Amino acid sequence: MKENNYYLNDLALRLLVRFLKTKIKRAADIRKYYFDLPQFVIDATKAVNERLVELGCSQHLKWTADFVCRGRSTVDRDIKK
Repeated sequence: MKENNYYLNDLALRLLVRFLKTKIKRAADIRKYYFDLPQFVIDATKAVNERLVELGCSQHLKWTADFVCRGRSTVDRDIKK
């Protein structure tokens, strides 16, 4: 199972880097963007949870918590924000 998690991490990182390469052509361009890591974690948690709900997963909060390596109560709080 951990191999799949590493693969998803790698995939997400590649997508982020690909986006950055298309938007940032010069070092000065980086100043146009701000990366809010705590909000990114919340957004990723919501996206994973919404997908599990779409798939009809009755244990979506537990699976989302396992997937994002956070507690179920933290996931529940984050998806309500």
